[in-house]
Parts: sequence; structure tokens; C-alpha cells
Amino acid sequence: MAPATGPIVAGFFVPVKGWRWSLWENYWLSAPVFLLLLFCLPETSSDNILLRHAARLRKVTGNASIRSQSEITQQHMSAKEMAFEALVKPWEMNILEPAVLLTTLYASLCYAIFYTFFEAFPLVFPALYNFSSGESGLAFLFIPIGVELTIPVCLAHYAYYVEPGLLKSGTPEPEVWLKPGLIGNFLVPIGLFIFALSSVHWIGPLIVAVCQSGSYIVLNILFTFIPNIYPKYAASLFAANDAARSTLTGAAILFGPPLFVNLGVGGGVSFLAGLALLCSVGFYALYYFGGNLRKRSRFAVA
Repeated sequence: MAPATGPIVAGFFVPVKGWRWSLWENYWLSAPVFLLLLFCLPETSSDNILLRHAARLRKVTGNASIRSQSEITQQHMSAKEMAFEALVKPWEMNILEPAVLLTTLYASLCYAIFYTFFEAFPLVFPALYNFSSGESGLAFLFIPIGVELTIPVCLAHYAYYVEPGLLKSGTPEPEVWLKPGLIGNFLVPIGLFIFALSSVHWIGPLIVAVCQSGSYIVLNILFTFIPNIYPKYAASLFAANDAARSTLTGAAILFGPPLFVNLGVGGGVSFLAGLALLCSVGFYALYYFGGNLRKRSRFAVA
């Protein structure tokens, strides 16, 4: 939601205050959020929680032999082995684990398509519909509106499908989390194709922008799917996934303008729609073949 709401402020302030002003909104929003996370976000790693608990027990009892399981495991590891486990293992899993590799590629392409699509807004609405800079920024509001509409879908899937299964038969297959994405992953290419072919009233492309909410559905469930399979490496895999997404997205911002200049807005957005459609095929492969991939995995626990 944040990437879609940022242009709203910038669209009104940049023409008056200059482009540097748009950077200040990042500080206004990120600084309090950083402080909130720093002081209020609880620890979720079981290994770290037990490590701190063991340290408190040693301090209270004076018994230096109290150790958590992670301390016992790491006392036989060299610094090189610990560095490998923390820094290299996530990338090794991204290469050797098809489920992780597919998830990383899919998430990276979703982000790249999402941000490249943003480059089309300043080309479409000011030129075709005579929007001002501020009005073009307001056009981005339709994307978070679409995201808000999908939140009840994700909550309903958990409340009426996943949770009853948990209560009835215990831990379900991880692929259960992917089911909303079987429909949601098609929203993005459908919306992009319609946006590319739209030449009517300005409300048409904006309504189609709501379809970008499919990215939220897919990414949300993928980030639930991964820790269910690899709980021990979840944090490291998220870090590697984030690095891959950020790298490809940074490149997408650079090749976005040449893409639309050379292919036109319609051709460029259609190209993005084709990429999104290919991603949809990969998502279905993950859903239907995920179980077999996990059986051959050296790291999966589910």
C-alpha cells in the first residue's frame, strides 16, 4: 500500500517545493514506524527466545551450565560455519530448492511488474486525460483500495477453511495456504491487459488498477507458505527473498521508461501482462507439485 500512496503526497508537493520534498515524506513515515518496531515488536524466533531465557536463568541461579539448544549446537561450530549458515545457506536453498527458487522468482517478478506498471501512470493520465501532477498522484489511490478489498478474502480463507482444518486434523498441507492465489494470481494479468487496451473514460483504467490487488493476495500467502515448510530458515529466506525483490525492482524502475517509449503504453503494459501470465503458470506448478518437491527436499520439515 505504501508504494501506491506515496505519489499522492509527492504529486501535490513536488511541483511547488521541488523533487527533494518527496524524500521527506519517507522520513516522516519511516522514522516513527522504525521506532515502533524497535521497541514494540516482540521476538518470534524460538531459538532466540530460549537463548535469552537460558541467559536469565544463568544470571538468577548462578549455574553456568544452563544452555539453550542453539548454544549447545553452536558451541561445536566454527565462526566460518556459523557465517556460512547465516549468509550462504539462504542463497544455497534458493538455488537447490525448487519451491524456494520459484517463490523468490515469482515474488521478484510481481514486485518488478508492480513498480514498472507505476511508470505508465504519468504517461497515461496527464497525456490522455489531462490530469495534473496532483490528480495523477490521486490515481494511485485505486491500488490500495483494491488491496483493502482483498483483506477480507484472505481472512475468510483462514477463518472458514484453514482454521477448521487445523482443529479437525492438525497441521494441514502447506499448499492449503496457496488456494486463494489460484484465483488472485490471474487478477494481475487480466487487469494489465484491460489497462493496455483501454481508451475510454479515465475511470476505466483506474478501476482496472484495482486488479493489482492480486499481487497482495499472492505475496501474502507466499510469505505464509515459506515458513510453514522451512521454519528454521524462515528469517534468512525472507531476507534473501527481499534482497532479490529489491534488486529486480530497482532494475525495473530503470528499464520501465525505455519499455514504454519503445513499445508505447499499450505495448509495454501488454508485455508486463504476458510476464504476469507466465508467473501464474509457475504459481499453479507450485500448488500442484509442491508436495513432491517437499518430499525430495533436504531442508523442508513439512
